Amino acid sequence: FPSLSWSDDVFLAAQTERYVDLICSENDVFAAIYDREIRGYNLSGGLIMNQQTGSYRPETIFTHGNYLLVEMELVGNDDHFIFVYQRQTRVLLRQLDIPMDVVSICQLQNDEVLLFGNDGGDAKVLHYDIGDNAYWQPRQLPEGKLMNAVSMEGPRFAIAHENGLYAYTYSPNFLNLIRPGVVYQQLCFDVDRGTILGASENKLDEVSPIGQLLNTVVHSDSITSIDIHYTR
Repeated sequence: FPSLSWSDDVFLAAQTERYVDLICSENDVFAAIYDREIRGYNLSGGLIMNQQTGSYRPETIFTHGNYLLVEMELVGNDDHFIFVYQRQTRVLLRQLDIPMDVVSICQLQNDEVLLFGNDGGDAKVLHYDIGDNAYWQPRQLPEGKLMNAVSMEGPRFAIAHENGLYAYTYSPNFLNLIRPGVVYQQLCFDVDRGTILGASENKLDEVSPIGQLLNTVVHSDSITSIDIHYTR
């Protein structure tokens, strides 16, 4: 049976949603906290990062190699920024303002990532080069809100959109609506099976990369996040 190894009660009486984002990477856990703080823990629960973010509220976290990327919103404004930290030393390396609210950050190649988000309520994707601290827009996405995005195999990505589920290939630059009309609030890619898991309210679907529905599980409550635990 599972047992609790460690926990950290950051808030004794939280009145609002406090953990905005949480990511597990290798032997570390990083959390974006609503009250303008980034925390990092090792597998034993030891605090390895406690970064106050001042006027910025951290929202989306991503790690790659020696980098820790955090998308933040300027409090009291609608301006968004990417902050890049050195993962081991936690030193801030650079920051850049971006023209959208980032929902997901996905690895593309080497030190390059794709930023998926919304600008004025419409979906947008940006190609961000971490080393050059520069971005560009590789293509336009359909009008409507983007909910989530995940990496698949190679330069391929699954995008949850209010129009349905899209499959996006970066090169050649191709976007295909593979499951129209189904709105997923969360996505996860099963590397072992090569399939997409999508949560739509209280329903969990397993979908092939071409949009074929493979399995469905209905839960009694809404699904807020998905993670895959491999036992072998």
